[in-house]
Amino acid sequence: MKFKKIEISNYYQFNNISFEFTYPEGHPKAGRPLEKVCFIGQSASGKTTLLRLLKELTKIAKEKIERFDDNSNPKIQVVTDVSGSEYSFEIQNKKIEHSNKNIRDIINSLKDKEASYIYIPADIRHDIDFEENIVEELAKPQKTINKEYIDLSGEDIRTIWTQIMHRLVAHQEKEMEYRVNLTFEKAADIFEKIDQWKHENKSPLEKIADAFLREMLLMFDLEIDLEIKRIDSLNFIQLKRKNSSQIIPFDKLSTGTKQIILSLVPLFELNTTNSVILVDEPERSLYPDVQQSIIKNYTQLAPHAQFFFATHSPLIAAQFEPFERFILEFDDEGFTKIKQGFAPEGDDPNDFLTKDFGLQSVLTETGLKKWDEFIDLRQKIKFEKNEDEKVELINQYLELGTSYNFILNEKNY
Repeated sequence: MKFKKIEISNYYQFNNISFEFTYPEGHPKAGRPLEKVCFIGQSASGKTTLLRLLKELTKIAKEKIERFDDNSNPKIQVVTDVSGSEYSFEIQNKKIEHSNKNIRDIINSLKDKEASYIYIPADIRHDIDFEENIVEELAKPQKTINKEYIDLSGEDIRTIWTQIMHRLVAHQEKEMEYRVNLTFEKAADIFEKIDQWKHENKSPLEKIADAFLREMLLMFDLEIDLEIKRIDSLNFIQLKRKNSSQIIPFDKLSTGTKQIILSLVPLFELNTTNSVILVDEPERSLYPDVQQSIIKNYTQLAPHAQFFFATHSPLIAAQFEPFERFILEFDDEGFTKIKQGFAPEGDDPNDFLTKDFGLQSVLTETGLKKWDEFIDLRQKIKFEKNEDEKVELINQYLELGTSYNFILNEKNY
Protein backbone atom coordinates (compact mmCIF):
# COMPACT_ATOMS: atom_id res chain seq x y z
CA MET A 1 0.00 0.00 0.00
CA LYS A 2 1.16 3.53 -0.78
CA PHE A 3 -0.30 6.90 0.09
CA LYS A 4 -1.49 9.21 -2.69
CA LYS A 5 -3.33 11.96 -0.83
CA ILE A 6 -4.18 12.98 2.74
CA GLU A 7 -6.47 15.87 3.75
CA ILE A 8 -6.46 16.81 7.44
CA SER A 9 -8.69 19.04 9.55
CA ASN A 10 -8.57 19.54 13.31
CA TYR A 11 -5.67 17.24 14.07
CA TYR A 12 -3.33 18.88 16.57
CA GLN A 13 -1.37 21.60 14.69
CA PHE A 14 -2.95 20.65 11.34
CA ASN A 15 -6.16 22.30 10.12
CA ASN A 16 -7.46 22.34 6.54
CA ILE A 17 -4.23 21.03 5.07
CA SER A 18 -3.75 18.75 2.07
CA PHE A 19 -0.81 16.57 1.01
CA GLU A 20 -0.53 15.33 -2.58
CA PHE A 21 1.88 12.40 -2.57
CA THR A 22 1.87 11.76 -6.32
CA TYR A 23 4.22 12.56 -9.18
CA PRO A 24 3.25 15.83 -10.91
CA GLU A 25 1.79 16.27 -14.36
CA GLY A 26 4.45 15.94 -17.05
CA HIS A 27 6.53 13.49 -15.05
CA PRO A 28 6.94 9.97 -16.56
CA LYS A 29 5.24 8.58 -13.42
CA ALA A 30 2.52 11.28 -13.27
CA GLY A 31 -0.34 10.38 -10.94
CA ARG A 32 1.46 7.45 -9.32
CA PRO A 33 2.42 7.50 -5.60
CA LEU A 34 5.73 9.15 -4.76
CA GLU A 35 8.43 6.65 -3.85
CA LYS A 36 10.00 8.95 -1.29
CA VAL A 37 8.82 12.05 0.61
CA CYS A 38 10.71 14.53 2.77
CA PHE A 39 9.12 16.64 5.53
CA ILE A 40 11.06 19.79 6.46
CA GLY A 41 10.12 22.19 9.23
CA GLN A 42 10.88 23.84 12.53
CA SER A 43 10.64 21.91 15.78
CA ALA A 44 6.98 21.41 16.79
CA SER A 45 5.76 22.03 13.23
CA GLY A 46 4.47 18.45 13.10
CA LYS A 47 7.00 16.32 11.24
CA THR A 48 7.08 13.50 13.80
CA THR A 49 3.32 13.85 14.33
CA LEU A 50 2.84 13.17 10.61
CA LEU A 51 5.04 10.08 10.71
CA ARG A 52 3.07 8.71 13.65
CA LEU A 53 -0.22 9.52 11.92
CA LEU A 54 0.93 7.64 8.83
CA LYS A 55 1.62 4.63 11.07
CA GLU A 56 -1.97 4.71 12.30
CA LEU A 57 -3.46 5.29 8.85
CA THR A 58 -1.52 2.33 7.45
CA LYS A 59 -2.91 0.09 10.17
CA ILE A 60 -6.44 1.41 9.64
CA ALA A 61 -6.30 0.50 5.96
CA LYS A 62 -4.82 -2.94 6.61
CA GLU A 63 -7.13 -3.94 9.45
CA LYS A 64 -10.24 -2.11 8.24
CA ILE A 65 -10.51 -0.44 11.64
CA GLU A 66 -13.81 1.41 12.06
CA ARG A 67 -13.05 3.74 14.97
CA PHE A 68 -10.29 6.31 15.47
CA ASP A 69 -9.74 6.92 19.18
CA ASP A 70 -7.89 10.21 19.44
CA ASN A 71 -8.49 13.26 21.62
CA SER A 72 -8.26 15.64 18.67
CA ASN A 73 -11.44 14.31 17.00
CA PRO A 74 -10.12 15.05 13.52
CA LYS A 75 -11.53 14.86 10.03
CA ILE A 76 -9.08 13.03 7.77
CA GLN A 77 -9.54 11.84 4.20
CA VAL A 78 -7.04 9.33 2.84
CA VAL A 79 -6.44 8.04 -0.68
CA THR A 80 -4.04 5.13 -1.17
CA ASP A 81 -2.85 2.85 -3.92
CA VAL A 82 -3.08 -0.89 -3.33
CA SER A 83 -1.50 -2.95 -6.10
CA GLY A 84 -2.63 -0.39 -8.70
CA SER A 85 -6.18 0.00 -7.34
CA GLU A 86 -7.31 3.12 -5.50
CA TYR A 87 -8.52 2.61 -1.94
CA SER A 88 -9.78 5.41 0.29
CA PHE A 89 -11.30 6.00 3.70
CA GLU A 90 -12.49 8.94 5.79
CA ILE A 91 -12.24 9.62 9.52
CA GLN A 92 -14.91 11.86 11.03
CA ASN A 93 -16.36 12.02 14.54
CA LYS A 94 -14.04 9.14 15.43
CA LYS A 95 -15.82 6.90 12.90
CA ILE A 96 -14.02 5.49 9.88
CA GLU A 97 -15.83 4.95 6.60
CA HIS A 98 -14.07 2.65 4.13
CA SER A 99 -14.75 2.82 0.39
CA ASN A 100 -13.74 0.42 -2.38
CA LYS A 101 -14.52 -2.53 -0.16
CA ASN A 102 -14.22 -4.79 -3.18
CA ILE A 103 -10.41 -4.59 -2.96
CA ARG A 104 -10.29 -5.76 0.64
CA ASP A 105 -9.26 -9.18 -0.71
CA ILE A 106 -6.16 -7.57 -2.24
CA ILE A 107 -5.23 -5.98 1.08
CA ASN A 108 -5.85 -9.20 2.98
CA SER A 109 -3.68 -11.12 0.53
CA LEU A 110 -0.72 -9.01 1.61
CA LYS A 111 -1.22 -9.92 5.26
CA ASP A 112 1.70 -11.73 6.87
CA LYS A 113 3.74 -11.50 3.67
CA GLU A 114 4.92 -7.90 3.78
CA ALA A 115 5.64 -5.34 6.46
CA SER A 116 2.81 -2.80 6.35
CA TYR A 117 4.92 -0.16 8.02
CA ILE A 118 8.40 0.10 9.48
CA TYR A 119 8.91 2.99 11.89
CA ILE A 120 12.51 4.09 12.47
CA PRO A 121 12.47 6.79 15.18
CA ALA A 122 15.14 9.40 15.82
CA ASP A 123 15.81 7.77 19.19
CA ILE A 124 16.15 4.23 17.86
CA ARG A 125 16.83 1.75 20.64
CA HIS A 126 20.55 1.04 21.05
CA ASP A 127 20.60 -1.21 24.13
CA ILE A 128 20.42 -4.54 22.33
CA ASP A 129 23.80 -5.92 23.37
CA PHE A 130 23.33 -9.43 24.78
CA GLU A 131 24.39 -9.48 28.41
CA GLU A 132 24.60 -13.25 28.67
CA ASN A 133 26.36 -15.96 26.70
CA ILE A 134 24.69 -15.91 23.25
CA VAL A 135 24.07 -19.67 23.32
CA GLU A 136 22.23 -19.32 26.65
CA GLU A 137 20.34 -16.30 25.33
CA LEU A 138 19.16 -18.19 22.27
CA ALA A 139 18.14 -21.18 24.37
CA LYS A 140 15.43 -19.03 25.97
CA PRO A 141 11.92 -18.98 24.46
CA GLN A 142 12.19 -16.62 21.51
CA LYS A 143 9.85 -13.66 21.18
CA THR A 144 7.94 -13.50 17.95
CA ILE A 145 7.67 -10.31 15.97
CA ASN A 146 4.59 -8.97 14.20
CA LYS A 147 6.12 -8.70 10.76
CA GLU A 148 3.33 -6.41 9.59
CA TYR A 149 3.99 -3.56 12.00
CA ILE A 150 7.63 -2.91 12.88
CA ASP A 151 8.53 -0.23 15.42
CA LEU A 152 12.26 0.09 16.08
CA SER A 153 11.73 2.25 19.16
CA GLY A 154 10.82 -0.81 21.24
CA GLU A 155 11.41 -4.55 21.50
CA ASP A 156 11.15 -5.15 17.75
CA ILE A 157 14.75 -4.09 17.19
CA ARG A 158 16.10 -6.59 19.73
CA THR A 159 13.85 -9.35 18.41
CA ILE A 160 15.11 -8.83 14.85
CA TRP A 161 18.71 -8.98 16.03
CA THR A 162 18.05 -12.08 18.11
CA GLN A 163 16.74 -13.79 14.98
CA ILE A 164 19.83 -12.76 13.03
CA MET A 165 22.11 -14.07 15.77
CA HIS A 166 20.12 -17.30 15.92
CA ARG A 167 20.70 -17.88 12.21
CA LEU A 168 24.35 -16.94 12.55
CA VAL A 169 24.91 -19.47 15.34
CA ALA A 170 23.03 -22.15 13.36
CA HIS A 171 25.28 -21.45 10.37
CA GLN A 172 28.39 -21.78 12.53
CA GLU A 173 27.17 -25.08 13.89
CA LYS A 174 26.58 -26.39 10.34
CA GLU A 175 30.07 -25.36 9.37
CA MET A 176 31.56 -27.13 12.40
CA GLU A 177 29.59 -30.27 11.56
CA TYR A 178 30.88 -30.16 7.98
CA ARG A 179 34.46 -29.73 9.21
CA VAL A 180 34.11 -32.74 11.53
CA ASN A 181 32.89 -34.88 8.63
CA LEU A 182 36.08 -34.00 6.74
CA THR A 183 38.38 -35.20 9.52
CA PHE A 184 39.81 -38.14 7.59
CA GLU A 185 40.18 -36.33 4.28
CA LYS A 186 43.56 -35.25 2.93
CA ALA A 187 44.69 -31.89 4.32
CA ALA A 188 44.82 -30.26 0.88
CA ASP A 189 41.33 -31.54 0.07
CA ILE A 190 39.95 -30.33 3.42
CA PHE A 191 40.93 -26.71 2.86
CA GLU A 192 39.60 -26.74 -0.69
CA LYS A 193 36.29 -28.31 0.33
CA ILE A 194 35.83 -25.91 3.27
CA ASP A 195 36.41 -22.92 0.97
CA GLN A 196 33.91 -24.36 -1.50
CA TRP A 197 31.35 -24.95 1.26
CA LYS A 198 31.73 -21.36 2.51
CA HIS A 199 31.29 -20.06 -1.03
CA GLU A 200 28.08 -22.04 -1.49
CA ASN A 201 26.76 -21.42 2.04
CA LYS A 202 27.29 -17.77 2.88
CA SER A 203 26.61 -16.85 6.47
CA PRO A 204 23.79 -14.38 7.31
CA LEU A 205 26.50 -11.91 8.32
CA GLU A 206 28.29 -12.20 4.98
CA LYS A 207 25.03 -11.66 3.09
CA ILE A 208 24.41 -8.45 5.05
CA ALA A 209 27.99 -7.34 4.43
CA ASP A 210 27.79 -8.01 0.68
CA ALA A 211 24.42 -6.30 0.33
CA PHE A 212 25.42 -2.92 1.75
CA LEU A 213 27.10 -2.90 5.14
CA ARG A 214 30.71 -3.50 4.09
CA GLU A 215 30.70 -0.48 1.77
CA MET A 216 28.78 1.65 4.27
CA LEU A 217 31.18 0.95 7.13
CA LEU A 218 34.17 2.09 5.09
CA MET A 219 32.88 5.62 5.63
CA PHE A 220 33.49 5.03 9.36
CA ASP A 221 36.89 3.40 8.69
CA LEU A 222 35.45 0.11 9.94
CA GLU A 223 35.29 -3.47 8.68
CA ILE A 224 33.15 -6.48 9.54
CA ASP A 225 35.03 -9.41 11.02
CA LEU A 226 33.49 -12.45 9.32
CA GLU A 227 35.72 -14.94 11.11
CA ILE A 228 33.93 -15.83 14.34
CA LYS A 229 36.40 -17.45 16.68
CA ARG A 230 34.04 -18.49 19.49
CA ILE A 231 30.26 -18.72 19.28
CA ASP A 232 29.80 -18.33 23.03
CA SER A 233 31.53 -14.93 23.01
CA LEU A 234 29.46 -13.55 20.14
CA ASN A 235 27.05 -10.80 21.19
CA PHE A 236 26.74 -8.58 18.12
CA ILE A 237 28.16 -8.08 14.66
CA GLN A 238 31.90 -7.96 15.20
CA LEU A 239 33.47 -4.77 13.89
CA LYS A 240 37.11 -3.75 13.77
CA ARG A 241 39.15 -0.82 12.57
CA LYS A 242 40.19 -1.07 8.94
CA ASN A 243 43.42 -3.08 8.58
CA SER A 244 43.28 -4.05 12.26
CA SER A 245 42.45 -7.27 14.08
CA GLN A 246 41.14 -5.65 17.26
CA ILE A 247 37.40 -6.09 17.75
CA ILE A 248 35.51 -3.01 18.96
CA PRO A 249 32.92 -3.79 21.66
CA PHE A 250 29.37 -2.81 20.78
CA ASP A 251 29.14 -0.29 23.62
CA LYS A 252 32.27 1.45 22.31
CA LEU A 253 30.86 2.02 18.82
CA SER A 254 29.87 5.58 17.99
CA THR A 255 26.21 6.57 18.12
CA GLY A 256 26.25 7.19 14.36
CA THR A 257 27.66 3.73 13.63
CA LYS A 258 24.99 2.08 15.76
CA GLN A 259 22.33 4.24 14.11
CA ILE A 260 23.36 3.10 10.63
CA ILE A 261 23.52 -0.60 11.49
CA LEU A 262 20.35 -0.74 13.57
CA SER A 263 18.34 1.27 11.04
CA LEU A 264 19.40 -0.36 7.80
CA VAL A 265 19.83 -4.04 8.65
CA PRO A 266 16.10 -4.55 9.42
CA LEU A 267 15.26 -3.28 5.92
CA PHE A 268 17.50 -6.01 4.50
CA GLU A 269 15.94 -8.63 6.76
CA LEU A 270 12.25 -7.82 6.22
CA ASN A 271 9.96 -8.07 3.22
CA THR A 272 9.47 -4.39 2.38
CA THR A 273 7.50 -4.76 -0.86
CA ASN A 274 4.63 -2.23 -0.72
CA SER A 275 5.67 -1.19 2.80
CA VAL A 276 5.42 2.32 4.19
CA ILE A 277 8.77 3.13 5.80
CA LEU A 278 8.85 6.09 8.20
CA VAL A 279 12.25 7.53 9.16
CA ASP A 280 12.62 10.34 11.68
CA GLU A 281 15.84 12.39 11.50
CA PRO A 282 17.97 10.02 9.38
CA GLU A 283 20.85 12.48 9.80
CA ARG A 284 21.07 11.99 13.56
CA SER A 285 24.69 11.58 14.78
CA LEU A 286 25.98 11.24 11.21
CA TYR A 287 28.89 13.19 9.75
CA PRO A 288 28.00 15.26 6.64
CA ASP A 289 29.72 12.88 4.18
CA VAL A 290 27.51 10.02 5.40
CA GLN A 291 24.39 12.21 5.27
CA GLN A 292 25.06 12.95 1.59
CA SER A 293 24.34 9.35 0.57
CA ILE A 294 22.14 7.98 3.35
CA ILE A 295 18.81 8.36 1.50
CA LYS A 296 20.15 6.25 -1.38
CA ASN A 297 21.22 3.60 1.15
CA TYR A 298 17.69 3.43 2.53
CA THR A 299 15.86 3.36 -0.79
CA GLN A 300 18.17 0.80 -2.42
CA LEU A 301 17.47 -1.64 0.42
CA ALA A 302 13.70 -1.29 -0.04
CA PRO A 303 13.16 -0.36 -3.71
CA HIS A 304 9.44 -1.22 -3.73
CA ALA A 305 8.50 0.63 -0.54
CA GLN A 306 7.23 4.17 -0.01
CA PHE A 307 9.50 6.23 2.23
CA PHE A 308 8.63 9.21 4.42
CA PHE A 309 11.56 11.08 5.99
CA ALA A 310 11.48 13.95 8.49
CA THR A 311 14.62 16.06 8.69
CA HIS A 312 16.33 19.26 9.82
CA SER A 313 19.31 18.71 7.51
CA PRO A 314 19.82 20.53 4.19
CA LEU A 315 22.11 17.67 3.13
CA ILE A 316 19.20 15.26 3.51
CA ALA A 317 16.73 17.62 1.82
CA ALA A 318 19.11 18.01 -1.14
CA GLN A 319 18.49 14.35 -2.05
CA PHE A 320 14.84 15.01 -2.97
CA GLU A 321 13.11 16.67 -5.91
CA PRO A 322 11.15 19.86 -5.05
CA PHE A 323 7.82 18.02 -5.47
CA GLU A 324 9.01 15.36 -2.98
CA ARG A 325 9.69 17.98 -0.29
CA PHE A 326 6.93 19.34 1.96
CA ILE A 327 7.92 22.38 3.99
CA LEU A 328 5.96 22.81 7.24
CA GLU A 329 5.54 26.37 8.53
CA PHE A 330 3.35 28.09 11.10
CA ASP A 331 0.60 30.45 9.94
CA ASP A 332 -0.56 33.55 11.87
CA GLU A 333 -2.94 31.45 13.99
CA GLY A 334 -0.29 28.93 15.01
CA PHE A 335 -1.46 26.13 12.71
CA THR A 336 0.90 24.36 10.35
CA LYS A 337 0.73 25.18 6.66
CA ILE A 338 2.68 23.50 3.86
CA LYS A 339 4.45 24.49 0.69
CA GLN A 340 6.53 22.59 -1.85
CA GLY A 341 10.29 22.70 -2.05
CA PHE A 342 12.07 25.33 -4.13
CA ALA A 343 15.76 24.42 -4.53
CA PRO A 344 16.50 21.81 -7.22
CA GLU A 345 17.66 18.36 -6.18
CA GLY A 346 21.41 18.29 -5.52
CA ASP A 347 21.71 22.06 -5.06
CA ASP A 348 24.22 23.66 -2.69
CA PRO A 349 23.03 23.04 0.91
CA ASN A 350 23.36 26.77 1.57
CA ASP A 351 20.73 27.37 -1.11
CA PHE A 352 18.46 24.92 0.69
CA LEU A 353 18.94 26.82 3.94
CA THR A 354 17.75 30.06 2.36
CA LYS A 355 15.19 28.76 -0.18
CA ASP A 356 13.58 25.83 1.63
CA PHE A 357 14.51 26.28 5.30
CA GLY A 358 13.78 30.00 5.24
CA LEU A 359 17.01 31.37 6.73
CA GLN A 360 17.68 34.98 5.77
CA SER A 361 21.41 34.31 5.88
CA VAL A 362 23.60 31.25 6.30
CA LEU A 363 26.01 33.33 8.40
CA THR A 364 25.97 33.42 12.19
CA GLU A 365 25.99 36.71 14.13
CA THR A 366 29.81 36.73 14.12
CA GLY A 367 29.87 36.00 10.40
CA LEU A 368 27.49 38.88 9.66
CA LYS A 369 29.73 41.26 11.62
CA LYS A 370 32.72 40.09 9.58
CA TRP A 371 30.71 40.66 6.40
CA ASP A 372 30.02 44.24 7.48
CA GLU A 373 33.76 44.68 8.12
CA PHE A 374 34.46 43.30 4.65
CA ILE A 375 32.08 45.79 2.99
CA ASP A 376 33.48 48.65 5.10
CA LEU A 377 37.05 47.79 4.04
CA ARG A 378 36.00 47.80 0.39
CA GLN A 379 34.63 51.32 0.79
CA LYS A 380 37.74 52.51 2.62
CA ILE A 381 39.99 51.17 -0.15
CA LYS A 382 37.96 53.04 -2.72
CA PHE A 383 38.50 56.42 -1.08
CA GLU A 384 41.94 55.99 0.55
CA LYS A 385 44.52 58.41 -0.96
CA ASN A 386 47.63 57.22 0.88
CA GLU A 387 49.14 54.35 -1.10
CA ASP A 388 50.73 52.66 1.92
CA GLU A 389 47.45 52.81 3.83
CA LYS A 390 45.60 51.49 0.77
CA VAL A 391 47.94 48.50 0.48
CA GLU A 392 47.34 47.68 4.17
CA LEU A 393 43.58 47.93 3.69
CA ILE A 394 43.75 45.72 0.60
CA ASN A 395 45.70 43.09 2.54
CA GLN A 396 43.10 43.14 5.33
CA TYR A 397 40.34 42.95 2.72
CA LEU A 398 41.91 39.94 0.97
CA GLU A 399 42.69 38.14 4.23
CA LEU A 400 39.14 38.55 5.54
CA GLY A 401 37.59 37.74 2.18
CA THR A 402 39.66 34.60 1.77
CA SER A 403 39.09 33.38 5.34
CA TYR A 404 35.30 33.67 5.04
CA ASN A 405 35.04 32.97 1.30
CA PHE A 406 33.43 36.40 0.87
CA ILE A 407 35.25 37.14 -2.39
CA LEU A 408 34.08 33.88 -4.01
CA ASN A 409 30.54 34.19 -2.67
CA GLU A 410 30.22 37.98 -2.69
CA LYS A 411 27.15 37.84 -4.91
CA ASN A 412 25.33 35.66 -2.35
CA TYR A 413 25.41 38.13 0.55
